[in-house]
Amino acid sequence: MRVSLTKMMNSSVMRRFVLAALGVLLPGLSAGAASPVFDPDAIFRHISVLAHDSLEGRRVGDPGARKAAAYIQSQFEQIGLEPGGSENGSGGAFRQEFEFTAETHAGTMNTLVIGDRKLRFVHKSKSEFQPLFSSRTGDFSFDSLVYVGYGIEFDSLDHHDYAGLDVKGQAVLISRSSPDGDDPHGPYYEHTALGSKIAEAIKHEVAGIFFFTPDNIPETFEQRWRMNESQRDIPIVFLSRAVFNEELPTPEKLAGVPFSGTVDLEKVKKTATNIIGGLTGGKEGAAGRIVVVGAHYDHLGYGGKGSGSLYAGTDPQIHNGADDNASGTAGIIELARYFAGKKDELDYSLLFIAFTGEEAGLLGSNYFVKNPTVDLDKVSFMINLDMIGRLRPDTKGLGVFGVGTSPSFKERYDDYDGKFKINTSESGVGPSDHTAFYNSGAPVLHFFTGAHSDYHKPTDDIELIDSNGAAQTLAFIAGEIERFAGNKDKLAFSKTKDSSPGGPRRFSVTLGIMPDYLTEVKGLRIDGVTDDRAANLAGLIAGDVIVKLGDYAIDDIYGYMSALGKFRKGDSTVVVVLRDGQRMELPIVF
Repeated sequence: MRVSLTKMMNSSVMRRFVLAALGVLLPGLSAGAASPVFDPDAIFRHISVLAHDSLEGRRVGDPGARKAAAYIQSQFEQIGLEPGGSENGSGGAFRQEFEFTAETHAGTMNTLVIGDRKLRFVHKSKSEFQPLFSSRTGDFSFDSLVYVGYGIEFDSLDHHDYAGLDVKGQAVLISRSSPDGDDPHGPYYEHTALGSKIAEAIKHEVAGIFFFTPDNIPETFEQRWRMNESQRDIPIVFLSRAVFNEELPTPEKLAGVPFSGTVDLEKVKKTATNIIGGLTGGKEGAAGRIVVVGAHYDHLGYGGKGSGSLYAGTDPQIHNGADDNASGTAGIIELARYFAGKKDELDYSLLFIAFTGEEAGLLGSNYFVKNPTVDLDKVSFMINLDMIGRLRPDTKGLGVFGVGTSPSFKERYDDYDGKFKINTSESGVGPSDHTAFYNSGAPVLHFFTGAHSDYHKPTDDIELIDSNGAAQTLAFIAGEIERFAGNKDKLAFSKTKDSSPGGPRRFSVTLGIMPDYLTEVKGLRIDGVTDDRAANLAGLIAGDVIVKLGDYAIDDIYGYMSALGKFRKGDSTVVVVLRDGQRMELPIVF
């Protein structure tokens, strides 16, 4: 931890949270402890455990995340929650476990021979070649390659690298650059991504793809080879500049010789765990109406490429994620304690879920919605806590997102007048776990005390947590749960029209869908469809798997984004989807 925590090492608080991090339960946090409804010290102790260095950033599937899961489960047990998960397909457990692909590694059997020259393969930048993780595994052999320049087809600039070339069934050699280099503001930029070039090549039915970096831009071999992990049916290999020599000095000459070799890739599967505890109200009919209260407990581990870290340094550092989202996890523990003390008064039930894998693409919440441990039809609404530990004392600003997902929420927040300065958003879609529940048809509210410069950096640590502000925020959230659960019936659900999921806005058109980042399919599976957008008007629904958009085959999210870049407003085409295994062609207008 940081200096301020070092000074605490001799204090009882420090000794208690270190013991807890090592698996020793804290008697002072038991269900029977006499304390205020939301005790700032209790909140701080939870965050201190979850954001301790010994948990190494709680990256999904790693030992630190398992320690965090064990701690959360111990708290749910002490509070007296009912086991709400499932373990190995059997009920009666707090844990809901599932497998996910954590990493893909290049194995030791990768080979490449160009002509009679055998290239060197080692890991990372010292290799003369690297397989992309999207490549098919196994042997390959080509009599020669077809050089296709940048591998770009761009109608609006009349750029056609494949024009006049017969590449069907052939392997191609592609420059990873564009006519204006890597200029992020240039018209070619969206076409420089490897995923875009792969999608274009597959559209032309090539049998193999080989990339190289031209001399006019920096060698980015090591950084680029890890992209596009969805597996294709052809070998895809990145060549180092080292393959060019006096005998084969240019791409044209390189393309004229035979290529053969083997791609060896290994997927590493890990187990992830949601922790789920239930509380059945003591009054008649309580089991028929459920309020879900959730927060993700995972974070970024040591950061690094692909983790989402915004840390600019080169040496790995633990990202403790005190605000993101040890604060929200502490919040659901203390909310569970509060409602457990009122159990006999409740005519509804609550399900408290500590999700894993949010930082890796909403893995835990999406898995739960697809594999629920309760009847989702009984869920009245879902409350999500993500980053509630940095309430600004001067403004008392509190983000409440999802207010458009139920008329009851709209009525409440349209007329809100209280001690918080509420910043609302109607959309039920956002980069946190409430999105999965919105896509399942449940009203959602996401509570958030604001962004800060420590987001996704090692500096998001506990000395910056405002536990008093967190206690005030939890008191407000508890009141909101009681307010909306007091309706006696399930809340009415409303779709929001301003939802626009997706990544960077460099496309002139979108479909209005929420991609499924968990299910491994060939294509792009849809988790949600926004009303009155192109996909909805064309008849696409959640669960459809997009396999083709116009002339472009869709193998994964990268192929989908590449295809979107080919269209402009007013264009029309046909989208091909698989629905319950049946192929459907639907006309669509952007």
